[in-house]
Amino acid sequence: AMRRPKRPSRLLVLACAASAEAAAASAAPALPRCVFIHGVGLPGSGPPTSTDVDGYWGGARGAEAWTPFCGERTFLHQDTVRNGWDNEALQREACDVLVNNTWGGRRVEGTVVITHSMGNLILAEALRQRRCSLAPTSQWISIDAPWGGTPAGAWVRKICSNQTTSSVLRWLATEILFCDPSKPGSLFHAYTTLGPDYPGLSRLREVAEAHVSAALCGASPYGLTSAYSVALEAVSEAVGYGEDNDGLVGFSSCRLPSKTYDSHFNASFYQAFVNHMDGTCRFGNGDFGFPGRQPCRWLA
Repeated sequence: AMRRPKRPSRLLVLACAASAEAAAASAAPALPRCVFIHGVGLPGSGPPTSTDVDGYWGGARGAEAWTPFCGERTFLHQDTVRNGWDNEALQREACDVLVNNTWGGRRVEGTVVITHSMGNLILAEALRQRRCSLAPTSQWISIDAPWGGTPAGAWVRKICSNQTTSSVLRWLATEILFCDPSKPGSLFHAYTTLGPDYPGLSRLREVAEAHVSAALCGASPYGLTSAYSVALEAVSEAVGYGEDNDGLVGFSSCRLPSKTYDSHFNASFYQAFVNHMDGTCRFGNGDFGFPGRQPCRWLA
């Protein structure tokens, strides 16, 4: 498969294009702004921050350290437990942050958008609804996207209704807020919107095909050794995907059919042997430099 150059050089080319006027005036081209849109499982909402205060992306040693191509960083903090990807307020807030202006234009200029899990669906629906648009000077980096949904939610409902005695699965359900305590036996709404048959979901992969510049899809539920490894492997075995998966999303759900995936981190479209949580860069890279287990090096 073709190898791509290291992403910073590609982004610097974009940055030069975005600041051609400044370059003509002999000013150094600006590095692009990076906006991070997290996935499902964060319960609180708050104003965007310049650092990863939730630790979703690995904090100062995670994605912040592995994105030297970013001139500045903005991390969103949205309630992605009670609200699904089809929530208009989530889409509008994401676009408002991405557009980053006060004169009413809705084009996202000179920005690298990095989305994980359901964050991909929020952005895709926002673009489909024309709440904002990506200019050629922007890029979209997609990680662990459930374009085709996931059967995991339907199975995880068994945890919520006490149909499993597995302590590791109960731990996972608590850790990423699967179960709605106000509705015993029920998932929080965000997970319901990830069902393969959820209305409107099938329209989003087409948006991604048109706009995503680079993507990572996980293919190992155990992934990099972390607190999540055993739990996600247990989910994978219980769901029975019948294909490579990251514990929560099958590879066929994540992949974009028009793209060619490679298991080397230099590929723009990367089939990585990591799990759904590893894709955020919060657990670093795999030991011994195996090229298929380097989510942070791929991001860089």
